[in-house]
Amino acid sequence: MPTPRPYRPEDRDAFQAAVRDPALLPQFQWLIDSHELDDPLNHPFVGPAEAWVADGENELAGFSTAFKMDSGRGPWSVARVAVRPRYRRRGLGRALLEQARASMSRQIPGAELKISYWEPCPEGEAFAAATGFAHDRYFWDMERSHRERPPVAWPAGIDVRTWDGSLEGLKDWNDCSNAAFEQSPMSLTSTIEQCRMLTRQPHFRPEGLLLAYRDGRCVGFCRCAIHPEFGDLDVLGVRPEARGIGLGRAIVRWGTAWLLDQDVPSVRLTVDGENARALDLYRSEGFGVIKTRRIWVQRLN
Repeated sequence: MPTPRPYRPEDRDAFQAAVRDPALLPQFQWLIDSHELDDPLNHPFVGPAEAWVADGENELAGFSTAFKMDSGRGPWSVARVAVRPRYRRRGLGRALLEQARASMSRQIPGAELKISYWEPCPEGEAFAAATGFAHDRYFWDMERSHRERPPVAWPAGIDVRTWDGSLEGLKDWNDCSNAAFEQSPMSLTSTIEQCRMLTRQPHFRPEGLLLAYRDGRCVGFCRCAIHPEFGDLDVLGVRPEARGIGLGRAIVRWGTAWLLDQDVPSVRLTVDGENARALDLYRSEGFGVIKTRRIWVQRLN
């Protein structure tokens, strides 16, 4: 059986070839598009990561990566494990997972480790169950069923503006995002530098980042992204104290309208399947589920 070893910079081309293996690409295309696998030792939005590979016959047989996420609920971690089909059923997936699990256990003992698969993926789900993971939740990609531009009506007392490129705007966006997602089970406590990094991504547009203010404080935001195949309501959030006044709906409609004005082929978003309130809102705005990602979790030793 191939033996896992630490990833080295000289493995880059072989790693990129493995990620793009036709059998693995359906699970990793979204990470390729977001540049999260450009350097498996450095997640572009989180920072340092760890990676392991296993040598096959003139190629990599498989790989695993892992990184820590900081949140208002405490740290948690993500692992990604993949084995090319011709090297499966030899225990390699388990060995690669164990490298990731041991590393995260040393860094954040007692925290959660999560893995995920786009459905349908029976082999991935069998692997998750066999290695001690339990079902956590679903994430759903949703797409708007029509192209009519929705009307936008802002609640009383709300002042909106798009990002002007200023540091003050970055701070407002970062603070609002952290407050909006502080209690989310899969949240990430962001930093101003991480927000700045997002503004350098090819899919980002300054005029597609909306900030909503009440009494001078940013209480809601929406960051849109433009991809070749679709426009994305990438992330949107509202501070807890500003919920229930219609701000979330107005933000969804603003983002949808802005993306349609950019003539994108379709408008999509991703939502935590456990967030019933958000799901109801998106469905009422014409969004339907087109793709499902299942999340699995286990507690680190």
